[in-house]
Parts: sequence; structure tokens; C-alpha cells
Amino acid sequence: LSQFGKKIIPYCIKNLAETDMKAALDYARVLGLIGKDAVDPLMEEYQKTESGDTRSFILYALSKVKDKYIVKSLPLIISVASSQNDEIRDTA
Repeated sequence: LSQFGKKIIPYCIKNLAETDMKAALDYARVLGLIGKDAVDPLMEEYQKTESGDTRSFILYALSKVKDKYIVKSLPLIISVASSQNDEIRDTA
């Protein structure tokens, strides 16, 4: 899926919330492989969603990005590192 590049980002982000855990982890890995182009959409979705599970998968996807552009997400990661939600805090 990652070979489709940024065209597939909305589909993958949508499915982080609408699939089972194993599939969501796979979608998160795909987003990480897409890299830099996925960072901003993932951060935007993090702000929009209230689901702790979806937020955890977004953080996991961000952790898989292997591009220096990922530093843009550091303020978000730092801000959620003290979250009340154990899963979010542990993933951050």
C-alpha cells in the first residue's frame, strides 16, 4: 500500500479507526513507510479525533516515520507524554 504514496493517506487514516487492532497496526506501518507526506495529516487527525485507540495508532504511525520532518510532531508527542490515557502515554 505504501507504494501508492500520499494518495492512500486518507484511506489509511480512516481505517485506523474503523478496523480491528491488527489491521490498524498494519495501516499505521503503511503510513510510517509513506513518511514525510503522512506527518501533517496524521497530526491533524490526532487533533480531530477523541478516540484514545485511534490516537494511539496515530502516535504509533508517527513513530514509524523515518524522515527528519518527523521533528515537527515533537510538540504533540511531548504534550501527550503525560496523558491520563495509559495507551496514549505509553505510545508517546
